[in-house]
Amino acid sequence: MRFFAAFSGGAGLLLLAALVPGALVTQADSIPGFVVVQSSGTTIVVEGGAPDSFTVVLNALPSADVILLVTSGNAEQATVDKSSLTFTEADWNVAQTVNVSAVSDGLSDGCQMLLPGVVVSVLDGSSAPEYGAVFDFGFSVTILDSGTTPSLGIIESDGNTVVTESRRSTDTFTVELTSIPCNGVTVEVRSGDPDQVLVSSPSLPGLAPSSVLTFSITPATWNEPRTISVTGVNDRSRDGDQVIPITISIVDALSSVEYRTLADRMVNVTALAMHRPRP
Repeated sequence: MRFFAAFSGGAGLLLLAALVPGALVTQADSIPGFVVVQSSGTTIVVEGGAPDSFTVVLNALPSADVILLVTSGNAEQATVDKSSLTFTEADWNVAQTVNVSAVSDGLSDGCQMLLPGVVVSVLDGSSAPEYGAVFDFGFSVTILDSGTTPSLGIIESDGNTVVTESRRSTDTFTVELTSIPCNGVTVEVRSGDPDQVLVSSPSLPGLAPSSVLTFSITPATWNEPRTISVTGVNDRSRDGDQVIPITISIVDALSSVEYRTLADRMVNVTALAMHRPRP
């Protein structure tokens, strides 16, 4: 996420706006402040793993140097590789990068959300006077246990998924998370061709097979596999056997932050025709 933080002296008001990544600040260009851009829109780190990063840049040409302090909200859980950033009149509009790392505590304590995880502030008295009234800005950091790699685990029964063009023909596969999420995760299962195959789940009784299925997984049920049933559809055409993709994806807006960047998964279903093509 891209943020702009500033102080409007006339109104005595903190200006804080989430900006579209890559967008330009226009109306606020003359207001002293700084812009924070988190990589991938969030900051997620694994204990003992690779760091995540964010960038900071000033929003207006300063009359003198500006020093920004960068501090961790809890140094026992997360650290930053730079404690301060100095911007001059020559490089005020050149973004500087800060890396955030998680401290390995040796505990299996699941997902931790630090709020604030990192705070950026102006060093008053050592910075251009017009920047002295700019407010501090903090954002959250998500910390995952060592060895945690969020992903979707998919297992097809008998190693593949095969149905015939009949509502009496079904096959199954299971979907589960590989690590406990910070919050709930919503999964969507979508048929690539509902005229050939439909999806449903025994854990959602009463719902007829359909083209799209969604279900939620909570931190309490993260390691419980969800069974997905695939049902063949008789399209009464002589089109021969078909391979139909089923897409399994995370609904980003309804899911825990560390699962939002996962790539879609595919299960290829072989739909055997009831009516063979005429020779």
